[in-house]
Amino acid sequence: MESKEIREISLEDLKLYTSNFSNENFIGNFQFGKVFRGKIGDHHVTVKAWMHQTRYTCFPGDNEIRLQAELILLTESRIKSHPNLPTLIGYCRQGQLAVVYDLDPIDTLHNFILRDDFSWLERMRIALQLACLLQTLHIPPDPIDETNYYIVRNIDAAHFVLDKDCNLVLCDFGMFTGGSLPEINWEKPRRKRCRRLCGCYGYIDAFISRTGKVGLIENGNEYVSKEGMHNSLVVVVGINGIDFQTLYAIVVYKQSSFGWYPEVDVYAFGVILVGLIAKKVYIVEDQAPYVGKWAKKEFAIRRSVSGEKVSLVHQSLEEDEDFEYADGLAATNLAMQCLEFVAHDRIFIDEVVEELLKLHVVRDTLRLWILGRL
Repeated sequence: MESKEIREISLEDLKLYTSNFSNENFIGNFQFGKVFRGKIGDHHVTVKAWMHQTRYTCFPGDNEIRLQAELILLTESRIKSHPNLPTLIGYCRQGQLAVVYDLDPIDTLHNFILRDDFSWLERMRIALQLACLLQTLHIPPDPIDETNYYIVRNIDAAHFVLDKDCNLVLCDFGMFTGGSLPEINWEKPRRKRCRRLCGCYGYIDAFISRTGKVGLIENGNEYVSKEGMHNSLVVVVGINGIDFQTLYAIVVYKQSSFGWYPEVDVYAFGVILVGLIAKKVYIVEDQAPYVGKWAKKEFAIRRSVSGEKVSLVHQSLEEDEDFEYADGLAATNLAMQCLEFVAHDRIFIDEVVEELLKLHVVRDTLRLWILGRL
């Protein structure tokens, strides 16, 4: 489809694109609505519609704010050209809140994770794409510029689709914060309950889930964990300059001052990585343990039996022609570093990318793809 100005789309056109939001075109649910396949003429698109749901707190007017924020986000120059973010075609405000993406989807990552035809190579490729996307969002071009970073906050395998080329595309931005997005005043009386909206079930930071606290610093006080470690970052600025980790720490520290920090996304990435290697997703109706909780428990059990070398890779993936045992160990260890309970004990997202690039399947099979993104 030729590039055009983002346009307002009528409800009648949305119904035409999606065959009246038919079940045949339904892809999946996201936190505040549904995603559908669509066609504009012969061109395949994706339609995301905010619809009534009861699982998450949502007050009248909230989704209108989310739509406006998404229009701001996806038209920002640094964001709109990213290969793992969708290209916006248009939006609808009258009769139905929705956006239309120039995206030909196959299925959600949530559904792909359980598929037997989703290979080890494809799974590690998706893990790398997601890590690279988070690296772009978390670490701005100018790390001193505290206004140019983003935190997703509601990462969920259901919020990603794979396109016809098996590339990962993030399709929900309902809890994005930072960058060019306006801050919402959550202190209004009617919104007080919304402050506890901390992400998507199954992917919420374990520290937040257990303590109810959002942030490294709350009400100006440092939080001290049970281990007696300060859950904050020490920023050391050298006389002759600032090293990279310190620059990143400055961004994290500034983020923590208003409650949120990028490690919430790192934790959710760890959950997805476990899902990719162990073929597990959280399904509310099953009432099964969260994937992150399962991983921590299973890892401890297996380590007590086999020692330090522990793999959570599903047996069927171990039989994949591109699988190597060393990669299974490395991917498992990386996931566990992401799932650390205390935020500052987790691995930085740039280090996640570095570790994924060391995998044999990446070095041996994806080298051309990596070079193509440089």
